Amino acid sequence: ILGSVGVAQYAIPLKLADLLGIPLRSFSITAFPKMAKKSLAGDMEGLKKIFYGYSGVVTLLFIPVAILGFLFAEKLVWLLGGNEYKDSIPLLASIFRIFSVYAVLLPIDRFTGIALDSINKPRFNFRKVMIMALANVVGDLIGVFIFDSLEVVALVTVLFTLIGIVAGYYYLN
Repeated sequence: ILGSVGVAQYAIPLKLADLLGIPLRSFSITAFPKMAKKSLAGDMEGLKKIFYGYSGVVTLLFIPVAILGFLFAEKLVWLLGGNEYKDSIPLLASIFRIFSVYAVLLPIDRFTGIALDSINKPRFNFRKVMIMALANVVGDLIGVFIFDSLEVVALVTVLFTLIGIVAGYYYLN
């Protein structure tokens, strides 16, 4: 709908943000068996400690990365996109800055899902993901059809992640 240029433009900051998924997956893979072991032992306090420890530490690790991404957005977008997207760098940097905020929220969202799976409540994690997907689709449609804006589509990413965090905490409680 926004055309191949819009898709390509959106993909550049998205790929930069996706780089944070690599270390997050590593932390997630490490946390899940520990949380599941605590859950199977009935040690919910231990599970909470692991949950808050991992989500807190990873979030704190992502904050400086997000700040650097925010400050050097233009340079990072140019590095990945090259001169071909020179005219679009202000827009792409703006989108990447929005994704920098998303990067700070991502660990909390991810670890709420892992916690739900580790306490043998995958159906609640599935519901959380479905709520997020619905919010994403509706928000993207609004961003594209009403606002005709890639920045709004990026803001929807932050919004659906916040929705996922709230839903995750609700189901965990």
